[in-house]
Amino acid sequence: MTCYKLARRGRDEGPSFSSPRYLILSQFVQLPHIRVEMWWLLSTGSIIVVLLFVYSFFRRKMFAFIMDRLNSPPDPNMTANKKFLESLRDVVSSDPELKKSGRFRLLEIGVGTGLNFGFYPSNARISVLEPNSNFKRYVLKNKQKFPDVELENFFLGVGEDMKSVPSGSMDVVVCTGVMCSVQPKNMDRFLSEVKRVLVSNGRFYFFEHVGDRPGTWRRWVQDVLQATYLYGFITCDCIPNKDTEEMVQRAGFSSVDITRFYLQPVSPLTSAKGFSLRILASHIRGIAIK
Repeated sequence: MTCYKLARRGRDEGPSFSSPRYLILSQFVQLPHIRVEMWWLLSTGSIIVVLLFVYSFFRRKMFAFIMDRLNSPPDPNMTANKKFLESLRDVVSSDPELKKSGRFRLLEIGVGTGLNFGFYPSNARISVLEPNSNFKRYVLKNKQKFPDVELENFFLGVGEDMKSVPSGSMDVVVCTGVMCSVQPKNMDRFLSEVKRVLVSNGRFYFFEHVGDRPGTWRRWVQDVLQATYLYGFITCDCIPNKDTEEMVQRAGFSSVDITRFYLQPVSPLTSAKGFSLRILASHIRGIAIK
């Protein structure tokens, strides 16, 4: 059978691809229509699998790079909603020596690229805890923009196990966009560690995206994303539909003040930043007192 007749028979038997790739295969490889289609799907799937396999080796480095690009510059409305951190200026240290000099100790869990440095008062002695060592270069780069920031320690570790941070050593603990990546089974441990490192009456500041209310289109998308292994793999275990608010409320702090709100991003929907911020628009911010 000629190549022409084979291609024509493929058109008569069912739908065909109009892509050059399919036409070339039909003309020269002489594969039946279904086998060509299957070959195309398998080859495309194989490419995706290979890319994900390669990404797995550089995932933490790539994630740090992506977060730096997404947050350079940060969305203006994201910045505006972090202004509740301005009350850090009123913190009085429980350490007598620091109190004399008007200074206090602050620990940021999951510092990322150091986006919050611009909100910290000059009298804060800052320690940061970060599980991904690839963020350190971005932290040091951002610190140069804020010469008044005193970076006392850079700890490598996770919030569920802060063995490098002494008990009762911090007047303030801050985490923004971090608890979404803490697995639910580890949240009690995470919040217990926050309370452990805080002094009596110490403050825990948090700013997190959370799962939207059930029944909304946004929650449906979040549930679908959570059901895919791919989303958590790319975002280093982020959980888009997590109920962080309830977990903080029941953690045993003496008082908890939480505001729930929807972020209204300025970034266009067509950008990666704008799209992700709209899917993850449901947020909470608050202060818990030990």
